[in-house]
Amino acid sequence: MTLANQFGPAEFGVYSQALIYASLFSIIINFGTEQTASADMAAYKNSVETMSCFTWLRLIMFGISSIVAYLILSEDGFLLYFVFALALTNFNLSFYYEIRKENSRYSYIHLIERIVYISGAFVLIGFDIISLEYIFMLYAAATIMSLLFQLQDSRVLTSIRMKGLFRRITLVAQHNLPLVITGLAVFTFGGISRIVMDSKLGTETLGIYSAGWQMVTIASIYQAQVVRVWRLQISKAIKEKNIIEFFDFVKTYLIFSVVPICLLAIFFWLSSDWIVRLIFIEEYASLATLLPTFGVLIVVISISGLAEICWIASGKTMIYMVAAVFYGLLLLTILYFFSDGYGMLEFAKVTTFIHTAWMITLFVVWYLRIYPEIKMNSKN
Repeated sequence: MTLANQFGPAEFGVYSQALIYASLFSIIINFGTEQTASADMAAYKNSVETMSCFTWLRLIMFGISSIVAYLILSEDGFLLYFVFALALTNFNLSFYYEIRKENSRYSYIHLIERIVYISGAFVLIGFDIISLEYIFMLYAAATIMSLLFQLQDSRVLTSIRMKGLFRRITLVAQHNLPLVITGLAVFTFGGISRIVMDSKLGTETLGIYSAGWQMVTIASIYQAQVVRVWRLQISKAIKEKNIIEFFDFVKTYLIFSVVPICLLAIFFWLSSDWIVRLIFIEEYASLATLLPTFGVLIVVISISGLAEICWIASGKTMIYMVAAVFYGLLLLTILYFFSDGYGMLEFAKVTTFIHTAWMITLFVVWYLRIYPEIKMNSKN
């Protein structure tokens, strides 16, 4: 948000373009490993094998993504450089800390990484040498330092192996493919939809909208950390068909994840004008009309996180994928072909409505089709 004020809407729009493309390639590099690490560990009960398999899969997909990124963005070396700098974060070992039940330790590592990056950004601002080039160089440096520490702290380099893993990697890739397609479909809500906005309303409008989207990002960062705490427990309860433990974990998830996000959403509703005046410069004043809608959206994202855990742990990723692709294509169709006369608020409302419909569909179908199977074979 500070960068948004420093750069202004137009230049921040360029910054947002880089983030969007980097996030798009990150989905391919990650290849669903972040979401399935807990389920894989619950199934195979071998953290070293899970870590080795997932690390090699990420390296392979990074090579493929690098080639694709070069082919697509080679004419814009500036943007290509940014994308590669941002892509480095995909090699974090958060999934390994998660399966070892050391989520809090990784949270501290990630916090320090962010503090280094943010502090460096403020130094650049203080010396009045802030620029997109320096910002992404700083981001890459903070990420590399964090990755090196994670490698030393977890000692994974002494554990990674390749022998006998080819078949395992192939199976994981096949299993995770629906999640990757799903990730690309879900990315339409916060990523591809903004590319469409850029083509319809211009880079400056994209910059304003993306500045407000940082409020969604803040909530999503909190959401991601909370999900790591409950993902393994909920996945294990579903795998073991333990209904009592499942509902206990769901209850605590709602208390510590959804309730705080709801309070934040209410704050957005009641104080949108004050928030925008406090945080942003005058050029972003139109964001005040967007924050209430973004408040609804972050609640939907929080609840959707629980649906994602349940579907992945149940192994029914194909149904999950079909729903995501359907609603993703529906959103893109509406925004691309039927958005003449739309402004930022209409883009935000349509995005939130379609995301809500997708979330409701996931829960209804899971409860009607998957839950009865779990309950029937429950140990309780």
